[in-house]
Amino acid sequence: MQGCNSPPGLLFFKAMSKVKKIIFPSTTLVFSFYFSVLFGFGVILGYLITDLFCKKFLDTGKVKSIFLKIGNYKIHLHHWLSGSIVFLMIYLSGYMCLIPKVVLGMLGGLIVHDLYLDKEWYRVLLRERKIRVIN
Repeated sequence: MQGCNSPPGLLFFKAMSKVKKIIFPSTTLVFSFYFSVLFGFGVILGYLITDLFCKKFLDTGKVKSIFLKIGNYKIHLHHWLSGSIVFLMIYLSGYMCLIPKVVLGMLGGLIVHDLYLDKEWYRVLLRERKIRVIN
């Protein structure tokens, strides 16, 4: 009989070794799959909601894009930029674990939408052109 001469504590650690090799990795895999599905669903949902909002309000002119004027320049707050700022604020505040993964995914969908569909997503800082009238 193997283990009869072993101290009882050693048998416990051998059993725990098997638990560590099988249970812990599988539990980690299940939780990561669960959170990945929630985040992925949130990305799709955020993308679709953003697309609907843009078609209904931005494209029809009911809502205008946000520009901040600073001197001779305008900063265009694309929704990828504003979404990234919100995501960064959540991360730096330490509240990332309190925000549901679906909501974080929806924020990701907002960012992805603008980067994927807007051909001028990189134009953030714009020089304001002033027309001079010569008399």
